[in-house]
Amino acid sequence: MGLRMYFKHKLNNKTVLILIVFLALIVRCVYFYMTPLPLNPEGLLSFYPDENVYYNNYLLIEQKGFFYALLDEQSLWTAPLNPIYIYLLSGVTSQPILFIRIFNILVAAFSIVPIYKIAIKLFNHKVAVFSSLFMALYFPLIEIAPTLLTEPIYIFFILMASYWSLLAISQDGVKLYVYAGLFMALATLTRSTFLLAPFFLLLVMYLVFKSNRKIIRGLVVLLISFGVVVGPFILKNYILFDRFAINNGSGAVLFLGSRADTEGDEPPYRGKEYSTYEITAPYTHLQSEGDDRLKEVAINNIRDHLFGYVYWDVKKIGRLLVGNNHYWYFPFNNIVDYYHNLGFGKSALRLLNMLGVIIIVVLGLYEMLVRNIKQVLVNPVTLIFIYHTLIYLPFLVNHRYGLPLVCLLSMFCGMFFFREKVGSSS
Repeated sequence: MGLRMYFKHKLNNKTVLILIVFLALIVRCVYFYMTPLPLNPEGLLSFYPDENVYYNNYLLIEQKGFFYALLDEQSLWTAPLNPIYIYLLSGVTSQPILFIRIFNILVAAFSIVPIYKIAIKLFNHKVAVFSSLFMALYFPLIEIAPTLLTEPIYIFFILMASYWSLLAISQDGVKLYVYAGLFMALATLTRSTFLLAPFFLLLVMYLVFKSNRKIIRGLVVLLISFGVVVGPFILKNYILFDRFAINNGSGAVLFLGSRADTEGDEPPYRGKEYSTYEITAPYTHLQSEGDDRLKEVAINNIRDHLFGYVYWDVKKIGRLLVGNNHYWYFPFNNIVDYYHNLGFGKSALRLLNMLGVIIIVVLGLYEMLVRNIKQVLVNPVTLIFIYHTLIYLPFLVNHRYGLPLVCLLSMFCGMFFFREKVGSSS
Protein backbone atom coordinates (compact mmCIF):
# COMPACT_ATOMS: atom_id res chain seq x y z
CA MET A 1 0.00 0.00 0.00
CA GLY A 2 2.80 2.40 0.92
CA LEU A 3 4.62 1.69 -2.36
CA ARG A 4 1.47 2.33 -4.37
CA MET A 5 0.89 5.65 -2.61
CA TYR A 6 4.52 6.57 -3.29
CA PHE A 7 4.15 6.05 -7.05
CA LYS A 8 0.80 7.83 -7.01
CA HIS A 9 2.41 10.82 -5.29
CA LYS A 10 5.25 10.86 -7.82
CA LEU A 11 2.79 10.61 -10.72
CA ASN A 12 0.75 13.47 -9.33
CA ASN A 13 3.84 15.64 -8.96
CA LYS A 14 4.87 14.90 -12.53
CA THR A 15 1.36 15.53 -13.85
CA VAL A 16 1.11 18.87 -12.05
CA LEU A 17 4.47 19.95 -13.45
CA ILE A 18 3.45 18.99 -16.99
CA LEU A 19 0.19 20.93 -16.65
CA ILE A 20 1.98 24.06 -15.41
CA VAL A 21 4.53 23.90 -18.23
CA PHE A 22 1.66 23.44 -20.70
CA LEU A 23 -0.11 26.47 -19.19
CA ALA A 24 3.08 28.50 -19.57
CA LEU A 25 3.36 27.45 -23.22
CA ILE A 26 -0.24 28.42 -23.97
CA VAL A 27 0.05 31.82 -22.30
CA ARG A 28 3.31 32.63 -24.10
CA CYS A 29 1.97 31.48 -27.46
CA VAL A 30 -1.12 33.67 -27.02
CA TYR A 31 1.08 36.65 -26.17
CA PHE A 32 3.28 35.98 -29.21
CA TYR A 33 0.22 35.69 -31.47
CA MET A 34 -1.18 39.00 -30.21
CA THR A 35 2.11 40.94 -30.29
CA PRO A 36 3.52 42.30 -33.58
CA LEU A 37 7.09 41.13 -33.03
CA PRO A 38 9.14 41.49 -36.25
CA LEU A 39 9.78 38.32 -38.22
CA ASN A 40 12.35 39.78 -40.61
CA PRO A 41 15.79 41.31 -39.97
CA GLU A 42 14.74 44.76 -41.17
CA GLY A 43 12.22 45.13 -38.36
CA LEU A 44 14.38 44.06 -35.42
CA LEU A 45 15.27 47.62 -34.42
CA SER A 46 11.60 48.54 -34.07
CA PHE A 47 10.77 46.49 -30.96
CA TYR A 48 13.84 45.39 -28.98
CA PRO A 49 16.91 47.11 -30.50
CA ASP A 50 19.27 44.69 -28.74
CA GLU A 51 17.84 41.90 -30.90
CA ASN A 52 19.49 43.59 -33.86
CA VAL A 53 22.92 43.46 -32.18
CA TYR A 54 22.66 39.72 -31.53
CA TYR A 55 21.36 39.12 -35.05
CA ASN A 56 24.23 41.09 -36.58
CA ASN A 57 26.74 38.98 -34.68
CA TYR A 58 24.94 35.89 -35.96
CA LEU A 59 25.32 37.30 -39.50
CA LEU A 60 29.05 37.69 -38.82
CA ILE A 61 29.24 33.94 -38.13
CA GLU A 62 27.11 33.23 -41.18
CA GLN A 63 29.35 35.30 -43.45
CA LYS A 64 32.79 34.38 -42.12
CA GLY A 65 32.24 30.98 -40.61
CA PHE A 66 32.32 30.11 -36.91
CA PHE A 67 36.06 30.22 -36.23
CA TYR A 68 36.86 33.20 -38.47
CA ALA A 69 34.03 35.17 -36.88
CA LEU A 70 35.68 34.69 -33.49
CA LEU A 71 38.79 36.36 -34.91
CA ASP A 72 36.83 39.48 -35.84
CA GLU A 73 36.69 42.30 -33.27
CA GLN A 74 32.92 42.48 -33.75
CA SER A 75 32.77 39.22 -31.77
CA LEU A 76 33.45 41.42 -28.71
CA TRP A 77 30.19 43.31 -29.15
CA THR A 78 28.15 40.71 -27.26
CA ALA A 79 28.74 37.68 -25.10
CA PRO A 80 29.29 34.88 -27.61
CA LEU A 81 26.64 32.28 -26.83
CA ASN A 82 23.43 34.00 -27.95
CA PRO A 83 24.71 34.72 -31.50
CA ILE A 84 26.04 31.14 -31.67
CA TYR A 85 22.66 29.89 -30.45
CA ILE A 86 20.89 31.93 -33.14
CA TYR A 87 23.34 30.57 -35.71
CA LEU A 88 22.65 26.96 -34.72
CA LEU A 89 18.87 27.42 -34.93
CA SER A 90 18.75 29.62 -38.02
CA GLY A 91 19.42 26.81 -40.46
CA VAL A 92 16.47 24.69 -39.35
CA THR A 93 13.77 26.48 -41.37
CA SER A 94 13.43 29.13 -44.07
CA GLN A 95 11.95 31.47 -41.43
CA PRO A 96 14.79 31.61 -38.88
CA ILE A 97 13.51 34.51 -36.76
CA LEU A 98 10.06 32.96 -36.43
CA PHE A 99 11.55 29.59 -35.54
CA ILE A 100 13.90 31.07 -32.92
CA ARG A 101 11.03 32.99 -31.31
CA ILE A 102 8.96 29.80 -31.06
CA PHE A 103 11.94 27.81 -29.79
CA ASN A 104 12.62 30.42 -27.12
CA ILE A 105 9.01 30.13 -25.99
CA LEU A 106 9.70 26.42 -25.41
CA VAL A 107 12.93 27.21 -23.53
CA ALA A 108 11.15 29.79 -21.37
CA ALA A 109 8.34 27.38 -20.51
CA PHE A 110 10.71 24.52 -19.68
CA SER A 111 12.66 26.84 -17.36
CA ILE A 112 9.86 26.05 -14.93
CA VAL A 113 11.19 22.49 -14.56
CA PRO A 114 14.40 23.37 -12.65
CA ILE A 115 12.59 25.85 -10.37
CA TYR A 116 10.03 23.15 -9.57
CA LYS A 117 12.76 20.63 -8.79
CA ILE A 118 14.71 23.11 -6.65
CA ALA A 119 11.56 23.92 -4.66
CA ILE A 120 10.85 20.21 -4.11
CA LYS A 121 14.42 19.69 -2.96
CA LEU A 122 14.54 22.69 -0.63
CA PHE A 123 10.94 22.92 0.54
CA ASN A 124 7.82 20.96 -0.49
CA HIS A 125 5.31 20.25 -3.24
CA LYS A 126 3.07 23.23 -2.47
CA VAL A 127 5.99 25.63 -2.70
CA ALA A 128 7.01 24.04 -6.01
CA VAL A 129 3.51 24.53 -7.43
CA PHE A 130 3.36 28.12 -6.15
CA SER A 131 6.69 29.18 -7.66
CA SER A 132 6.02 27.34 -10.92
CA LEU A 133 2.63 29.00 -11.34
CA PHE A 134 4.22 32.37 -10.68
CA MET A 135 6.79 31.72 -13.40
CA ALA A 136 4.05 30.59 -15.77
CA LEU A 137 1.92 33.71 -15.29
CA TYR A 138 4.24 36.61 -14.39
CA PHE A 139 3.95 38.99 -17.32
CA PRO A 140 7.59 40.16 -17.68
CA LEU A 141 8.57 36.49 -18.00
CA ILE A 142 5.87 36.05 -20.63
CA GLU A 143 6.88 39.07 -22.71
CA ILE A 144 10.58 38.16 -22.98
CA ALA A 145 9.87 34.54 -23.98
CA PRO A 146 9.46 35.05 -27.76
CA THR A 147 12.42 37.42 -28.12
CA LEU A 148 15.93 37.04 -29.52
CA LEU A 149 17.31 38.59 -26.33
CA THR A 150 19.52 36.68 -23.90
CA GLU A 151 16.83 36.31 -21.23
CA PRO A 152 15.12 33.08 -22.37
CA ILE A 153 18.30 30.98 -22.40
CA TYR A 154 20.03 32.93 -19.61
CA ILE A 155 17.21 32.31 -17.14
CA PHE A 156 17.20 28.63 -18.11
CA PHE A 157 20.98 28.32 -17.58
CA ILE A 158 20.89 30.18 -14.24
CA LEU A 159 18.13 27.96 -12.89
CA MET A 160 19.85 24.81 -14.15
CA ALA A 161 23.13 25.94 -12.57
CA SER A 162 21.28 26.54 -9.30
CA TYR A 163 19.65 23.10 -9.45
CA TRP A 164 22.84 21.17 -10.21
CA SER A 165 24.81 23.16 -7.61
CA LEU A 166 22.22 22.27 -4.99
CA LEU A 167 22.35 18.59 -5.97
CA ALA A 168 26.15 18.62 -5.98
CA ILE A 169 26.43 20.08 -2.47
CA SER A 170 23.74 17.81 -1.02
CA GLN A 171 24.74 14.55 -2.76
CA ASP A 172 28.48 15.14 -3.28
CA GLY A 173 28.79 13.63 -6.74
CA VAL A 174 31.67 14.59 -9.05
CA LYS A 175 29.43 14.51 -12.13
CA LEU A 176 26.99 16.84 -10.41
CA TYR A 177 29.74 19.41 -9.85
CA VAL A 178 30.76 19.07 -13.51
CA TYR A 179 27.17 19.73 -14.64
CA ALA A 180 26.90 22.72 -12.30
CA GLY A 181 30.13 24.17 -13.70
CA LEU A 182 29.00 23.64 -17.28
CA PHE A 183 25.69 25.43 -16.76
CA MET A 184 27.47 28.28 -14.98
CA ALA A 185 29.77 28.52 -18.00
CA LEU A 186 26.83 28.61 -20.41
CA ALA A 187 25.20 31.34 -18.31
CA THR A 188 28.46 33.32 -18.35
CA LEU A 189 28.86 33.00 -22.11
CA THR A 190 25.29 34.28 -22.43
CA ARG A 191 25.74 37.22 -20.05
CA SER A 192 29.26 37.86 -18.82
CA THR A 193 28.22 39.42 -15.49
CA PHE A 194 27.99 35.84 -14.18
CA LEU A 195 31.74 35.37 -14.71
CA LEU A 196 32.77 35.62 -11.05
CA ALA A 197 29.89 33.53 -9.64
CA PRO A 198 31.85 30.24 -9.37
CA PHE A 199 34.70 32.03 -7.59
CA PHE A 200 32.25 33.68 -5.20
CA LEU A 201 30.65 30.30 -4.53
CA LEU A 202 34.05 28.67 -3.94
CA LEU A 203 35.21 31.44 -1.58
CA VAL A 204 32.09 31.43 0.60
CA MET A 205 31.79 27.65 0.65
CA TYR A 206 35.46 27.34 1.56
CA LEU A 207 34.97 29.64 4.54
CA VAL A 208 31.91 27.64 5.64
CA PHE A 209 33.03 24.10 4.76
CA LYS A 210 36.83 24.34 4.95
CA SER A 211 36.92 21.23 7.14
CA ASN A 212 34.82 19.30 4.60
CA ARG A 213 37.37 18.28 1.97
CA LYS A 214 34.80 16.51 -0.22
CA ILE A 215 32.82 19.69 -0.79
CA ILE A 216 35.95 21.78 -1.38
CA ARG A 217 37.26 19.22 -3.90
CA GLY A 218 33.87 19.19 -5.57
CA LEU A 219 33.86 22.96 -5.89
CA VAL A 220 37.33 22.83 -7.44
CA VAL A 221 35.92 20.35 -9.99
CA LEU A 222 33.08 22.82 -10.63
CA LEU A 223 35.60 25.60 -11.20
CA ILE A 224 37.66 23.46 -13.60
CA SER A 225 34.53 22.48 -15.53
CA PHE A 226 33.59 26.16 -15.73
CA GLY A 227 37.08 27.26 -16.78
CA VAL A 228 37.42 24.68 -19.55
CA VAL A 229 34.42 26.24 -21.32
CA VAL A 230 34.86 29.93 -20.51
CA GLY A 231 38.66 30.15 -20.48
CA PRO A 232 39.28 29.79 -24.24
CA PHE A 233 37.03 32.76 -25.03
CA ILE A 234 38.80 35.02 -22.53
CA LEU A 235 42.22 33.82 -23.70
CA LYS A 236 41.27 34.42 -27.34
CA ASN A 237 40.15 37.98 -26.60
CA TYR A 238 43.29 38.70 -24.60
CA ILE A 239 45.65 37.39 -27.30
CA LEU A 240 43.88 38.92 -30.29
CA PHE A 241 42.39 42.13 -28.91
CA ASP A 242 44.23 42.77 -25.63
CA ARG A 243 40.88 42.51 -23.80
CA PHE A 244 40.90 40.31 -20.69
CA ALA A 245 37.13 39.92 -20.87
CA ILE A 246 34.40 37.94 -22.57
CA ASN A 247 32.92 40.95 -24.34
CA ASN A 248 32.72 44.74 -24.38
CA GLY A 249 29.79 46.75 -23.09
CA SER A 250 30.62 47.08 -19.40
CA GLY A 251 31.81 50.65 -20.00
CA ALA A 252 28.39 51.76 -21.23
CA VAL A 253 26.40 50.23 -18.36
CA LEU A 254 28.93 51.49 -15.78
CA PHE A 255 28.73 54.99 -17.27
CA LEU A 256 24.92 54.97 -17.32
CA GLY A 257 24.80 53.53 -13.82
CA SER A 258 27.03 56.33 -12.50
CA ARG A 259 25.38 59.37 -14.11
CA ALA A 260 24.41 61.96 -11.52
CA ASP A 261 21.69 63.55 -13.69
CA THR A 262 19.77 60.27 -13.83
CA GLU A 263 20.85 58.82 -10.47
CA GLY A 264 22.07 55.76 -12.34
CA ASP A 265 18.66 55.05 -13.86
CA GLU A 266 17.68 54.55 -17.50
CA PRO A 267 17.94 58.06 -19.03
CA PRO A 268 14.52 57.95 -20.79
CA TYR A 269 12.81 57.49 -17.40
CA ARG A 270 14.31 60.83 -16.38
CA GLY A 271 13.63 62.59 -19.68
CA LYS A 272 17.29 62.31 -20.76
CA GLU A 273 19.20 60.89 -23.70
CA TYR A 274 21.70 58.03 -23.38
CA SER A 275 24.43 60.35 -24.73
CA THR A 276 27.07 57.63 -24.98
CA TYR A 277 28.05 58.54 -28.54
CA GLU A 278 28.98 62.06 -27.43
CA ILE A 279 31.78 60.40 -25.45
CA THR A 280 32.72 57.54 -27.76
CA ALA A 281 32.60 59.28 -31.18
CA PRO A 282 33.68 58.24 -33.73
CA TYR A 283 33.41 54.79 -32.12
CA THR A 284 30.33 53.08 -30.71
CA HIS A 285 29.96 51.94 -27.11
CA LEU A 286 30.47 48.32 -28.25
CA GLN A 287 33.87 48.96 -29.82
CA SER A 288 36.91 48.65 -27.58
CA GLU A 289 37.93 52.31 -27.88
CA GLY A 290 34.44 53.51 -27.02
CA ASP A 291 34.14 51.03 -24.17
CA ASP A 292 37.39 52.31 -22.63
CA ARG A 293 36.33 55.95 -22.90
CA LEU A 294 33.04 55.25 -21.14
CA LYS A 295 34.82 53.39 -18.33
CA GLU A 296 37.12 56.37 -17.80
CA VAL A 297 34.18 58.79 -17.56
CA ALA A 298 32.31 56.37 -15.28
CA ILE A 299 35.25 56.15 -12.86
CA ASN A 300 35.39 59.94 -12.73
CA ASN A 301 31.63 60.07 -12.09
CA ILE A 302 31.97 57.62 -9.20
CA ARG A 303 34.90 59.55 -7.75
CA ASP A 304 33.01 62.86 -7.95
CA HIS A 305 29.72 61.53 -6.52
CA LEU A 306 30.81 58.61 -4.36
CA PHE A 307 28.19 58.87 -1.60
CA GLY A 308 25.41 59.57 -4.07
CA TYR A 309 26.58 56.64 -6.19
CA VAL A 310 26.41 54.26 -3.22
CA TYR A 311 22.90 55.52 -2.44
CA TRP A 312 21.80 55.03 -6.07
CA ASP A 313 23.18 51.50 -5.99
CA VAL A 314 21.00 50.67 -2.99
CA LYS A 315 17.98 52.09 -4.82
CA LYS A 316 18.79 49.92 -7.83
CA ILE A 317 17.70 46.85 -5.86
CA GLY A 318 14.15 48.05 -6.43
CA ARG A 319 14.66 48.43 -10.16
CA LEU A 320 16.37 45.05 -10.38
CA LEU A 321 13.79 43.03 -8.43
CA VAL A 322 10.57 45.02 -8.77
CA GLY A 323 11.09 47.42 -11.65
CA ASN A 324 9.20 47.03 -14.89
CA ASN A 325 8.93 48.82 -18.21
CA HIS A 326 5.83 50.54 -16.89
CA TYR A 327 6.86 51.83 -13.48
CA TRP A 328 9.84 52.84 -11.38
CA TYR A 329 9.37 51.69 -7.79
CA PHE A 330 5.80 52.84 -7.24
CA PRO A 331 3.09 53.37 -9.87
CA PHE A 332 0.82 55.77 -7.97
CA ASN A 333 1.53 58.77 -10.20
CA ASN A 334 0.74 56.70 -13.28
CA ILE A 335 -2.51 54.94 -12.33
CA VAL A 336 -4.72 57.56 -14.00
CA ASP A 337 -2.55 57.47 -17.13
CA TYR A 338 -2.77 53.67 -17.18
CA TYR A 339 -6.55 53.82 -17.11
CA HIS A 340 -6.90 56.48 -19.80
CA ASN A 341 -4.34 54.88 -22.12
CA LEU A 342 -5.14 51.20 -21.66
CA GLY A 343 -8.62 50.89 -20.21
CA PHE A 344 -9.70 49.23 -16.99
CA GLY A 345 -8.85 45.61 -17.87
CA LYS A 346 -5.24 46.07 -18.99
CA SER A 347 -4.60 48.61 -16.23
CA ALA A 348 -5.87 46.16 -13.62
CA LEU A 349 -3.67 43.37 -15.00
CA ARG A 350 -0.64 45.65 -14.99
CA LEU A 351 -1.23 46.68 -11.38
CA LEU A 352 -1.87 43.08 -10.32
CA ASN A 353 1.44 42.05 -11.87
CA MET A 354 3.17 44.84 -9.98
CA LEU A 355 1.46 43.97 -6.70
CA GLY A 356 2.29 40.30 -7.21
CA VAL A 357 6.00 40.86 -7.74
CA ILE A 358 6.20 43.24 -4.77
CA ILE A 359 4.69 40.49 -2.58
CA ILE A 360 7.11 37.94 -4.04
CA VAL A 361 10.14 40.17 -3.44
CA VAL A 362 9.26 41.43 0.05
CA LEU A 363 8.10 38.12 1.50
CA GLY A 364 10.74 36.15 -0.40
CA LEU A 365 13.55 38.31 0.97
CA TYR A 366 12.06 38.08 4.46
CA GLU A 367 11.91 34.29 4.26
CA MET A 368 15.42 34.00 2.80
CA LEU A 369 17.30 36.56 4.87
CA VAL A 370 15.37 36.56 8.16
CA ARG A 371 13.66 33.23 8.75
CA ASN A 372 16.37 31.20 7.01
CA ILE A 373 19.38 33.38 7.74
CA LYS A 374 21.37 30.42 9.13
CA GLN A 375 21.05 28.60 5.79
CA VAL A 376 22.07 31.49 3.53
CA LEU A 377 25.79 30.71 3.39
CA VAL A 378 25.39 26.93 3.05
CA ASN A 379 22.81 27.04 0.26
CA PRO A 380 24.24 27.53 -3.27
CA VAL A 381 20.86 28.80 -4.49
CA THR A 382 20.89 31.73 -2.06
CA LEU A 383 24.57 32.39 -2.80
CA ILE A 384 23.82 32.61 -6.53
CA PHE A 385 20.97 35.00 -5.68
CA ILE A 386 23.25 37.19 -3.55
CA TYR A 387 26.02 37.24 -6.16
CA HIS A 388 23.62 38.03 -8.99
CA THR A 389 22.11 40.92 -7.04
CA LEU A 390 25.37 42.49 -5.87
CA ILE A 391 27.19 42.22 -9.20
CA TYR A 392 24.58 44.32 -11.02
CA LEU A 393 24.25 47.21 -8.57
CA PRO A 394 27.30 49.24 -9.73
CA PHE A 395 25.90 49.25 -13.27
CA LEU A 396 22.76 50.33 -15.06
CA VAL A 397 20.02 47.85 -14.25
CA ASN A 398 16.57 47.12 -15.58
CA HIS A 399 13.87 44.65 -14.66
CA ARG A 400 14.99 42.08 -17.24
CA TYR A 401 18.29 41.58 -15.43
CA GLY A 402 16.44 40.66 -12.25
CA LEU A 403 14.06 38.08 -13.70
CA PRO A 404 16.17 35.04 -12.64
CA LEU A 405 16.27 36.50 -9.13
CA VAL A 406 12.51 36.91 -8.95
CA CYS A 407 12.13 33.27 -10.03
CA LEU A 408 14.35 32.17 -7.12
CA LEU A 409 12.58 34.49 -4.68
CA SER A 410 9.20 33.03 -5.65
CA MET A 411 10.22 29.78 -3.92
CA PHE A 412 11.04 31.53 -0.68
CA CYS A 413 7.82 33.52 -0.87
CA GLY A 414 5.99 30.22 -1.36
CA MET A 415 7.66 28.91 1.77
CA PHE A 416 6.28 31.90 3.67
CA PHE A 417 2.75 30.73 2.85
CA PHE A 418 3.28 26.93 2.89
CA ARG A 419 5.61 26.33 5.78
CA GLU A 420 3.86 23.33 7.27
CA LYS A 421 5.90 20.73 5.35
CA VAL A 422 9.57 21.58 5.62
CA GLY A 423 12.28 19.51 3.97
CA SER A 424 10.60 17.26 1.42
CA SER A 425 12.92 14.78 -0.26
CA SER A 426 13.69 15.01 -3.94
